[in-house]
Amino acid sequence: MNLVARYADWWNISWRGIDTYRRLVTECERACDEVGRDPATLRRTWFGGVLCAENETELRKINTDGLTTERGIIGTPQQVIEQMQAFVDLGVDHFELTLPFFNHPDSKHYFELLANEVLPAFKQ
Repeated sequence: MNLVARYADWWNISWRGIDTYRRLVTECERACDEVGRDPATLRRTWFGGVLCAENETELRKINTDGLTTERGIIGTPQQVIEQMQAFVDLGVDHFELTLPFFNHPDSKHYFELLANEVLPAFKQ
């Protein structure tokens, strides 16, 4: 973490849930303090899987890899918004999302749900 604090412009965490991310933010901010850096000067990003469906039944159908909130973002549109907002509240301003359901026959529908109901909540 000291190398990140000392030299990085961006700090990306991949495939971690909010609890782990929160702990890592604390460690990163401590490392920034140790090297005399303002933690706000380090851009925070998150990369990982996201599954979004209308209900739990649909989520189970597309969650063939067993994604959980410990490693990604999963839920209904409102749940996904809430999970992403928790990362935003910790300073994340850039998400790189992968869609594990990409090969599912109804993938277009789930992608559109994410694009039309979740992502607009984060337009700035």
